[in-house]
Amino acid sequence: MEEENKKVEEAKRAAEDEYNKLDELGKIQHNWNKYVEEIHTKASDRLALKRLTKEEKKELFRSIRYSYLHHEELLKLATDPEFELAKDFIVEGLTYKLD
Repeated sequence: MEEENKKVEEAKRAAEDEYNKLDELGKIQHNWNKYVEEIHTKASDRLALKRLTKEEKKELFRSIRYSYLHHEELLKLATDPEFELAKDFIVEGLTYKLD
């Protein structure tokens, strides 16, 4: 454990020494490259596929206009396990069709 800490500190010192050896323009470029790398990392994290939470699914299902779907499509959705959280919205769509 202590050896790992020493290696980490040595690596930090080496990086600081390299940074300190740079001229002003080199330091600016180094900082910019670091900033761009952070942005790329954040963008990659945001673009990663993630499962939706129940609240997010409900919000997504709420945005669908079930009254515009055909009766057969609504019946198919009612039996689809993926649309379990949308049952109430599907029933509203069916009710609208019956009116």
